[in-house]
Amino acid sequence: MTSVNPCGIVNMVKRKRRSTKSYHQLNKYDLSEIKQKIDDGSYLIRENAKQSAYQDFGWEISDIKKFYKRLKLKYFYKTENSKNIPGVVIDAYKAHLFGEDVYTHFYINDDLLVINSFHRQ
Repeated sequence: MTSVNPCGIVNMVKRKRRSTKSYHQLNKYDLSEIKQKIDDGSYLIRENAKQSAYQDFGWEISDIKKFYKRLKLKYFYKTENSKNIPGVVIDAYKAHLFGEDVYTHFYINDDLLVINSFHRQ
């Protein structure tokens, strides 16, 4: 951005960049815990998540697990309270992995990772 002062001298004005991270809430669930639950078999993939993963990407359960193992904090989108289960908090991620743009959200309930949604962004 440039401006001209009263003397006719051109001033270069550097604009401050806002950090996008400051606008995001923090994720509720630690990704290392999520990945451990996948490894331990302590997870449930809801039927609608399995169906949309297959319809949108041709992915099976093993592909969903592989996706979750590669999930990173930089893909974090938002945290919100569940509309259906009082007291449950859901983390949502938007990720570009394996050549696909994926939206997924999940929560932990009774020490079980529940993958509630998995589809194309």
